[in-house]
Amino acid sequence: MKKIFVIGFGLAAAWAASADPTVSGVSAALSANDNVYTVSYTLAGAPAIVTVDVKTNGVSIGGEHIVTLAGDVNAPIATDGAKSFTWDVGRDWDSAAIGTIPVDIVVTAWTKASPPDVMVLDLFANSPAPVKYYENESFLPGGLLANTDYRVNKLVMKRCHVAGDTFTLGVPSTTPGYEARNKERSVKFDHDFYMAVFEFTQGQWEVVAGKRKIGDCRFKVQDWQLRPCTHAFFPACRESDIAKGTADDANAAYRYPHQPHETSLFGIIHSRSGVWVDFPSENQWEVAMRPGHTAYGWYGVPINVNNTTDYKDENFPERYKYNGGNLFNGSAYSEPSNDYDANFGTAKVGSYKPNQWGFYDFCGNVCELIMDSWANPPSSTEEPKMVDGSTQTVVKGTSWNGTAKQGPAGHGIQGFVTNNKHAGWRVVSNDGFRDPLWK
Repeated sequence: MKKIFVIGFGLAAAWAASADPTVSGVSAALSANDNVYTVSYTLAGAPAIVTVDVKTNGVSIGGEHIVTLAGDVNAPIATDGAKSFTWDVGRDWDSAAIGTIPVDIVVTAWTKASPPDVMVLDLFANSPAPVKYYENESFLPGGLLANTDYRVNKLVMKRCHVAGDTFTLGVPSTTPGYEARNKERSVKFDHDFYMAVFEFTQGQWEVVAGKRKIGDCRFKVQDWQLRPCTHAFFPACRESDIAKGTADDANAAYRYPHQPHETSLFGIIHSRSGVWVDFPSENQWEVAMRPGHTAYGWYGVPINVNNTTDYKDENFPERYKYNGGNLFNGSAYSEPSNDYDANFGTAKVGSYKPNQWGFYDFCGNVCELIMDSWANPPSSTEEPKMVDGSTQTVVKGTSWNGTAKQGPAGHGIQGFVTNNKHAGWRVVSNDGFRDPLWK
């Protein structure tokens, strides 16, 4: 549910649509010298998330022209009452058009249960704006790929609109490398969720942990901040202190569905942002990777793996063994050493085109750690299936050292809860869409 209020300038008309929470009394004043609008409004029905758009003749001028904002906008608003924000129109748009082109300033209030499509967490401690929301990717200041903050200092997540839908996941029995636990299944989703746009990077780890993830991480010399973490550790991410995280530190008291350890990676992110993140369930990962398609291959397109010896696919469009992941000397492939730049081994996250829902690197770079235990086949719901005391989980996708055989969405491989050079992770958040499931 959301409330939209439009204030018109020039010849444009003003209108409002009713819902809850509500925005009213919107006004705007343009400064005399610096071409900055101050927009004021009154919010009722808080808490709410408030965003803004600017339109001419009913068409948005584009989020890339509405980025220099400050104040009560693109953020959760906790209390009712008078609010305001500024927009530097002279910097963001065409200063020559100010006062000559009719514009509508659209102020939208969203409930936390039905939030905007993009959520951004600031990973630094004591951030003045730990959580920001945007209507879509185009509103991200500086641009998702052009602004490296979104792959180092912040965590960008997109909403997957799946609530109430049923999807066919898994793979047909005729799929190369078919395994019975990945058989086709019908899965009903009761809730939307946010999924990280990128795999978790070494730069993000440093911001959260306060030090680099060096000893057990591949490709840590050149371009390291924008490359994914490897050697995923379930304990360090969820079950124990981030500084530990070896197999001996695994703690069932913090295993799903229990709340993550307060000084684990996920616990620290929550303490800084107020938002819980976690590993995705196998079904969440797969529906976002396809995305939503019946076809089981790369983003809805079956992978051609005619060569069953090395499962090489000339059309596989991500970083894997035969597409920059390994070195080739003319007769054989070999692993690159850690000091190679991002042209070999892992790529910088976001180097390849995204899928139709805007997610990057699902099918390559690193295999991704999933919440589900290997001992259980995936469920018919969005929830993960865990086995207490299990030392093995599922990793999905292929890696810089893997083959196209591992790329199909329904394919999963057996992974250890600790330490694997092929494995990284991306996170999901269910916050707002449902209450935490912790025991």
